[in-house]
Amino acid sequence: MTALFFILAACTFDPDPGQSGEELITCAPASTAEYALDDATNPLGFAGQAVVDLVVREHTTTFTWDKDGAITDLVVDVASAATAVTYRDMEWQDDGSGAEIAMAAADCPDDLLLAVTVGFTTADGAFAESWDVDLSAPTAEAAAAYVELDLDALAGTYTVTEVDPADFDAVRAFLDLAFDAIGPWGELSGQAEDNGDAADPDSVASAQFFAIGEFGSAPE
Repeated sequence: MTALFFILAACTFDPDPGQSGEELITCAPASTAEYALDDATNPLGFAGQAVVDLVVREHTTTFTWDKDGAITDLVVDVASAATAVTYRDMEWQDDGSGAEIAMAAADCPDDLLLAVTVGFTTADGAFAESWDVDLSAPTAEAAAAYVELDLDALAGTYTVTEVDPADFDAVRAFLDLAFDAIGPWGELSGQAEDNGDAADPDSVASAQFFAIGEFGSAPE
């Protein structure tokens, strides 16, 4: 699936991946301000109500499992009790190590945050979830959120079979969710982590990524 078309908050960029933990650059708010939903005087020039109109309703689409290509119906139900949005002035910020922010390879767009509750229900029963999330909207026509799933507390029947959890120290799963004028789209993916052997100085930690499924129609 096409990668999400804008960068969510709290993303980081390491100009020297060979020096883990050093010279990290973070896309983070330099300042924030709240605006009523009908107030379009924020620097982005559109009201939070435009984001509400884009996302708040019941959306229907299909979910395709990566493992076997099976397709099931998916309902993404978005609700919000918010009366305001938060404008964030996003900037690349270094950690004080002197890394060049200009080296950052991705955009760091300002956005509006809208608090919503997202229902995510597949007809095959694998997912029957509900999450409280902040949707990031850099424009009136696009919004997105990133959710780490609690695999031990899913309401649906999904269990990780893409890898064998017994072979790893930890297994995590993530939802990348985006909205545009057509509707919701995105993907579910996972990461299996091997922390290495603490007793072996030559042991190396590693991570294996795996796809779970995708849904909706990503922009071309």
